[in-house]
Amino acid sequence: IDYLKAHYTLYPIEELLIGGGGQSYCIGITLDDGYQDNFKLLDIIKSEQIPITIFVCPEIIKSNVPFWFTYSDSEYLKTIDDVMRTKIVNDLDSLPGKDALSINYINDMKKYVSFQSHTLTHPILTKCTSRKSKNEIVESKNQLQLIIDKNVNGFAYPAGYYNDEVINQVKNAGYQYAFTTDHGYNNVKSDMYKLKRISINDDFTEKELAVKVSGIWGFIKKII
Repeated sequence: IDYLKAHYTLYPIEELLIGGGGQSYCIGITLDDGYQDNFKLLDIIKSEQIPITIFVCPEIIKSNVPFWFTYSDSEYLKTIDDVMRTKIVNDLDSLPGKDALSINYINDMKKYVSFQSHTLTHPILTKCTSRKSKNEIVESKNQLQLIIDKNVNGFAYPAGYYNDEVINQVKNAGYQYAFTTDHGYNNVKSDMYKLKRISINDDFTEKELAVKVSGIWGFIKKII
């Protein structure tokens, strides 16, 4: 955080994308899924006044089961039809352990953190029926707004999977922007429903962070 604050301007995502704020070399920080460990960030978020957006799934927040994509065969589960995936996951849901932030945690954080939608249950939207994907997109917005008592304008595609139909459903649900997991930067010409991001690992050193954020990593990746 010290490195980012020293070299870039940290902006709330909504100000950058909707409010027209921002300047050159702005960074918005996002987290997907809303793991319980995110609550441990609250003190530094408050003390350092760090604008941060967390994309969460309301139905998972209200449950007491692990994220299905933390299971050992999650990569396989991402490739199969949603009906089959759900059946397998339901069989696994007897396993103990809650991964997601609780509603109490979210209530403590919502004054300092922007919570936005990540569907109801984190399915792979491109593997769902049209009816299922629409419900996941629409109802996650509705339920999250009730939980945080604020408007929800943003969306992040679970695991980064999207197609034209999913994008149209996100637009029709009233979201004003949506994030992919595609690597890259955004500017005034970016598609608001195909926003790119730069993934940062928890164990990155400051030098690794600098290389990744500066774009050097992306450049090297393209030429090797």
